[in-house]
Amino acid sequence: MKLTKSTKVVIIGGGFGGLAAAALLSSCGLSVHLLERNASLGGRARVWSKDGFRFDMGPSWYLMPDVFEHFFHLCGEDVDDILPTKRLSPSYRVYLAGNDTPVDMYSDTVRDGATLDQICPGSSQSLASYIRTSKSHYDRSLRSFIARNADTFFHYMTLATMRDGWGLPVLVSMEKHLSKWFKNDTVRRFLAYQTLFLGNAPKETPGVFSAMNYVDFAMGVHYPEGGIGAIVNAMEKLITNAGGEISTTADVVSINVDGRTARSVTLADGRTIDADVLVANADIHHVETRLLPTRSQSLAPPYWSNKRPAPSAAILYLGITGDAPKLKHHTLLFPDDWDLSFSELFNGHSLPTDPSIYISCPSMSDESVAPAGHTNLFILMPCPTGLEWTTDLKNQCSERLFSILEASFGIENVRDRVVVQRFYCGEDFTNDYCAWLGNALGGQAHTLTQSSFMRPPARSRKVKNLYYVGAGTNPGIGMPMCLLSAEMLVKRLFRTGGPGLLNQLPRL
Repeated sequence: MKLTKSTKVVIIGGGFGGLAAAALLSSCGLSVHLLERNASLGGRARVWSKDGFRFDMGPSWYLMPDVFEHFFHLCGEDVDDILPTKRLSPSYRVYLAGNDTPVDMYSDTVRDGATLDQICPGSSQSLASYIRTSKSHYDRSLRSFIARNADTFFHYMTLATMRDGWGLPVLVSMEKHLSKWFKNDTVRRFLAYQTLFLGNAPKETPGVFSAMNYVDFAMGVHYPEGGIGAIVNAMEKLITNAGGEISTTADVVSINVDGRTARSVTLADGRTIDADVLVANADIHHVETRLLPTRSQSLAPPYWSNKRPAPSAAILYLGITGDAPKLKHHTLLFPDDWDLSFSELFNGHSLPTDPSIYISCPSMSDESVAPAGHTNLFILMPCPTGLEWTTDLKNQCSERLFSILEASFGIENVRDRVVVQRFYCGEDFTNDYCAWLGNALGGQAHTLTQSSFMRPPARSRKVKNLYYVGAGTNPGIGMPMCLLSAEMLVKRLFRTGGPGLLNQLPRL
């Protein structure tokens, strides 16, 4: 298809991938119309506000600042101007089950190495070498594997790609890869917990994701002024400033296909919107099994029966009076039985008995998210997908999270201090985002056979003008990956650029 300024691009879904695609394609000069089924943009990164509290409902870790800088540069903006951020110090705090003394990590290999030496002498030397190796993994992976369109293994068969891929720990698990560097189990946990961000267990996550450790220990953890919702607002401005159109409460109920070409979409209110190019940021399972006619489904229901979703989650949004002095902006609780925790998460059918817990307390860094004298808390417990969230189970889970806040994080009398409260679970992920089995992260877990070109393809095999962006496709889960998926869409549509990031956008 020859692209012109009159080419109509319709994007289904206003999550990070859809917003990024709309911003980039509008900046390229295409006619873009973004459709979002909810009343606000952001997808899982929506914002909920009540009684002076403002909650980022989903993602809260601002990682890979280089990718954000690159994305805004492509759109003609300086990220420091449009999205000021600050580096958190410490990056996060960790509580080990059964130990009342927390461990603070600063994304500083010297300082963090000294901390890990207290757990196991000699860890600092291993850490310094390991992070240098992780940087190499990050640079090579981004250049030749993440920032490229690859639909089959053979798309990697170039000399440059094979050179970059040589020695990457692709066929070994993250757990085994770390065990070559660190002999202490507790130390390894500080480098393995990031696999939860990928929706998988260390035993089943490919070791190449050690690149995440470079992101964590060297790049640092940042916080955008105004929270993650500020990123959504910034991307919305990019779209409208470039002439793109955005419609909220626009629920797409069907994709209308003629032969092998999508011609339009139909909304729940009966409207039909024509499209020359259709981009889906909506849940891929939902698009393939519900929105497309059966004859046009590349990934029909049998495909999904053998796939593993990323886990679900139970989230408690709390606004409380007073403070929570034992927390930092990001606080983690590592379970005592690490293997049991992951086994229950991916193979269980009930609430975990020994869960990991994550708490975000943005009011420690941003006074705008809570009234004076109050604290904003986001408490997340990963859960198996497919749970039947009865009223009793929701109440049981809420009470358990309150007990953990008091017992493990020292937040005294927390129930009596609640001003605002909301519980969110797998049922809500399904209702709000059409999430497959209520998964919380937007797609399949990053196992070896569900990563890279083995994730759902970024282009429909049966509808020639239907493309996918977001966490469900390649390169995968996480806000930076969603931004990169949109950039890969630009490269695919304009047939420009090989491996690596674009230097500039093509313009019509």
